[in-house]
This record gives sequence, C-alpha cells and structure tokens, in this order.
Amino acid sequence: MSGRRVARAACAHGAASGLRGWGAVALSTVLLGVWIMPAGASASSSKPRDQAILAAGVLSAKDVPAGWISRPVSSGNQFTGFRGISVCKQIVAVDAAATAGSHAVSRALSDPAVPSREATATDEVYAFKNANAAARYLAAFQAPGAQTCLQAGLSQQTGGQVGVAAAPSHVQGVGDDNAGFDTVLSTTDQQGKPFTAILDFVLVRTGRAVVDLAFTNPGTNPLPQEQAILAAVVTRLGRVRT
Repeated sequence: MSGRRVARAACAHGAASGLRGWGAVALSTVLLGVWIMPAGASASSSKPRDQAILAAGVLSAKDVPAGWISRPVSSGNQFTGFRGISVCKQIVAVDAAATAGSHAVSRALSDPAVPSREATATDEVYAFKNANAAARYLAAFQAPGAQTCLQAGLSQQTGGQVGVAAAPSHVQGVGDDNAGFDTVLSTTDQQGKPFTAILDFVLVRTGRAVVDLAFTNPGTNPLPQEQAILAAVVTRLGRVRT
C-alpha cells in the first residue's frame, strides 16, 4: 500500500497488460506504474522545522549498494485510484490530507544486476504537526479493512486480470510504530507461463514523521536489500529532533 506510497494513479488497462505482456514491459515499470506514476521527482513546500525530517527520510543513493541506478517519480495522492471503494474511504482521506502537507518523495532506485530495473526501492516521507497526527495517519493502515482495501484497490487498477494477495508486513519492531503489507501479484506471461512479483509496502512512524517505503522484486521473495535499506532510513530519521 506511500511510500509508499498504496497505489498512485495509473492506467488500469496499461498495468494489467504490462504484467500479462511480460518481456515487453519491465516489472518496475508495471509495479511502480501502479504504485508511483513516473514523472519528475517532487517535494512539497515545507516549513523550516520540517526540512530536516524530509531530508532524513528521503531514500538516497547512500542507502542502497553502490552502482544502483535511479529514475525520477512523482508525488501525489497515492490512493487517488482507490476512490470509490468503500473500504478504502479512510485511507484515501488520510493520504490526501498528508500529501497536502509537508512531504517529499525519493527517486526510484534499482539494482542494475536485475534486468530492466525489476528490483526497485522508493519512499515518501511526511512531516506531521505532531506525533498524534502521525499516529492517526498510520492507524488508517492498521485498521481491519486496510488489507482488504489494498487488495481491492490493486485489483481495480489492474482490471482484475492480475491476482493480488496481501498479508501483514513481515517487518516488525522498527520505529515508534509501523504497519504495511507484503503483496504477491500473479499472472501469466506471453507464453502462458506463471509470473509472480512481490510488492512490499512498509510504513514506519518516528516521532511526528512517517516514512512510506515501497519495494518491488520479481519472483516470490522480498527485495534482498529491503531490511538494510529500511534500517538506514529509519536510523537516520531517529537522529532528527522533531
């Protein structure tokens, strides 16, 4: 589901046909097309006291192995494409409010050893007014209906042609609080062979800051560098006086 961003607006038919037409479209293009619309990297205008939080929370080249490549992505309401789904009402609302406030989005960073930028990490960080406001944002993703929202929203955006199975995140015990989901997307390639990809979404609150991280990886295993990347960002945020 921010970083995180769950899905940002995308063409449902394009995302679905991309997965089904594997070989012509890179995994990161498909998944980040659902999650984060490619465009120019952006950051909201922020108050001076928020700038340290945004700078600390944004994923950068120093958080990934040397030689990883990057491309810009755009910020925006992650769940615009989830509007109209009743179980997503709370998530859509908190996402719109958070995106209207102080936030910044990273570039998408990809492992060059994996073909066509198929293994990718990106994030978005929010600086809320106080810790209670940050906790309220995170609570929307901890609510009982959040998992159902994610599955319904991704299914809607891929036209129902891609299998979506979400489970609570395997990441625990980081930051002051956290939430997220491990998502398996399954379909078939042009030859009719099964194709599976992982989309992990992790939200971590540290004080009044929340960072949303999204990781993609082909196959059935999480991105191998996921834990190290997450630790680097959360540790850096923990050093900032909020």
